[in-house]
Amino acid sequence: MRTHEGVGILLMVAALSGCAAGLSPTTAVEQTVDGITAPDIDSGDVVIDISVDQQAVEPVAAGQWPSQQGGYVFSTEPQTGAEQWIFDTYPQLWADGVRALSTEVTTLDTENNEVPARLVQYYNGTKYEGTTESPLGLNMAGQDPEKWDSSMSDASARGERVPDKWGLGYYVVSIASKTGNITLSNNRSEDREIPVRYTIRVAYRGADGNIDGPYNGDGTTKFDSVQDALGFLKKNGVKTKDGRKLAVGEIGAVMAYAASDPGSFTFINPNTWQAY
Repeated sequence: MRTHEGVGILLMVAALSGCAAGLSPTTAVEQTVDGITAPDIDSGDVVIDISVDQQAVEPVAAGQWPSQQGGYVFSTEPQTGAEQWIFDTYPQLWADGVRALSTEVTTLDTENNEVPARLVQYYNGTKYEGTTESPLGLNMAGQDPEKWDSSMSDASARGERVPDKWGLGYYVVSIASKTGNITLSNNRSEDREIPVRYTIRVAYRGADGNIDGPYNGDGTTKFDSVQDALGFLKKNGVKTKDGRKLAVGEIGAVMAYAASDPGSFTFINPNTWQAY
């Protein structure tokens, strides 16, 4: 843990003379120097050594964390009061390389405890950075951002409970038909079928609900088929509504919904963009 140089504050307190109105020479007086209250004493010199930290140990707002500033160098030791707060309050997150947390978005860790969402995390010397609108989807201890953990999709595909290690704080990508199969009649009473179009949505699973939005914030991006959408994702990657490109390790599951049955879906492997 980081230690701070102490600032010695010397309080010179002497016995008061009778010239102070209403006080006898032996009256104890409580004195305050720069907000520090001295103890009651009768006479003599007292030295009080108080460590003064110039930075309060508390979180800061998004964008103000040291790791979000230019020239920041990663360290295993807290370098500021804000980092000391992470170290003291969330030691597991600190050990995972987390150096910035959201003060607005929370999630659940693998033991179902509500914790701040991750904004900056280092893994093997690489910096991964999220935003308030798209926090990092890395919620497991020692999780490699560049490797997809298939255990959630595996368990769901088998109809089993998702492993407890997941908690919340990951992303779900869905490919679904916005309109479905609709048949209308025109003025000549001739039936025509509205083409099915698919959209991609990306949602972060937070403690207070999902942060959900269309791919790259563009709700007009549509595809003629699930395969077209998968080909697009394979080429361009997954982007949140604020345009941040996800590392594959941030994705918990990718699901492609059938146009004919909106309740039916297929799990997709984001490494190959193929169905299970």
